[in-house]
Amino acid sequence: MTSISLRYSFLFPIALTLVACGTQSVDDEGDEQLPDGCDFHFVAGDDDRDAIQTALSEAENGSTLCFEGTFEITTDRLSTSDKAGLILRGIGEGEGVGAGAVFDFKDQVGPTGMKFANMQGITLENLTVANAAGDGIEVRGSTEVVFRNVKVTWDRGPSTDNGAYAFYPVESTNILLEGCEASNAADAGVYVGQSDNIILRDNVVFSNVSGLQVENSVAVEVYDNVAYDNTVGIFVHDLPAVPKGNGGVVWIHDNEAYANNRVNFAPSGIIAKVIPPGLGMLVMSIDEVEVSANDLRDNDSAGLAIVSFLTVELLDPPEREPDPEYDPYPEHYWVHDNTFANNGMMPDVLFSVFGFSESLADIMWDGIFDMSKDNADGWLNICMANNGAATYANIDTQSLHGGANMDMSVHDCVHDPIGPVDNGL
Repeated sequence: MTSISLRYSFLFPIALTLVACGTQSVDDEGDEQLPDGCDFHFVAGDDDRDAIQTALSEAENGSTLCFEGTFEITTDRLSTSDKAGLILRGIGEGEGVGAGAVFDFKDQVGPTGMKFANMQGITLENLTVANAAGDGIEVRGSTEVVFRNVKVTWDRGPSTDNGAYAFYPVESTNILLEGCEASNAADAGVYVGQSDNIILRDNVVFSNVSGLQVENSVAVEVYDNVAYDNTVGIFVHDLPAVPKGNGGVVWIHDNEAYANNRVNFAPSGIIAKVIPPGLGMLVMSIDEVEVSANDLRDNDSAGLAIVSFLTVELLDPPEREPDPEYDPYPEHYWVHDNTFANNGMMPDVLFSVFGFSESLADIMWDGIFDMSKDNADGWLNICMANNGAATYANIDTQSLHGGANMDMSVHDCVHDPIGPVDNGL
């Protein structure tokens, strides 16, 4: 039986509606006994889902819901919408990311583990979400979105049967995801899409198809993350036919992406399925990108790949109508002061189409650019400098001539730094 405590007397009728699901703890003077900073307090037991869902639905703006133990959610997802300043916090003892409370959805019938929509401030911290039938945690159409010390995983390990995304904030503004862990997602461990003002830092992502993925978003900073054993460690890109249009202004720095060589286990029909294994970092079509001070090593195909969506269309011709507003060319890149080692030593078979069956390079560019644009001022350039002994290959995907230009000097230029994102979180 779930034990529930409530702070405010005006919320007491809610507790009466939950008598089958829990009890209210009070002291000798009739005041609720609650952990510091908690407006609701749940201790795991039976009938967990209904009690928690009622509290989520009825909580006032600014409420903090605290959780302890392992909550087995066997029916639908947990969700709420149109609230402000809501906090979900695990407060149980334990070590490691997300140790404060566990939400186990292994027998769930609903589509996602947790979903929040149209929130004006939503924070999840010190929680674990496991075994969701679909995505782990979705936040949509919201502002001031914070994930801190949260873990999302699937216990069966990497599998096409897992949810697409562990973390899934989308169509939102001002996002901070820090100190989190994501594993075994069938598309991306961390996905942020069609959003603005994003900070992803100090996260660990492994055994996903994409470790960290940012799609069609503006003003993004990705730093101090560790990505390993994914198909691709960090994937930042723009896609066509997305209402937000092209993104841009992205700084990717001080990350560690190593041994991202996992076989792609994404389901068919999504962009992630096209990604070849062995990529530390893949940046596609998005403009104004700075890649600096990253440690990229032991990725079998390439440490860093810069490509146009036109290469994807070459490999997987689209069935949809073209998007006339979409710009598929990667432009204004500043790649500098990164460390590369032992990348491209055993490239995926896909690269044999372009003449690379035995080895590739630390840095790979597909060679596609828009010859119709005026680049007299050099703004469109892909610039590279101070990347140590990094090897390079322009594989010229459109010509399919079975060779490459290994001369990096064409990228000998600089751009102004992008600078940090300040989203107030």
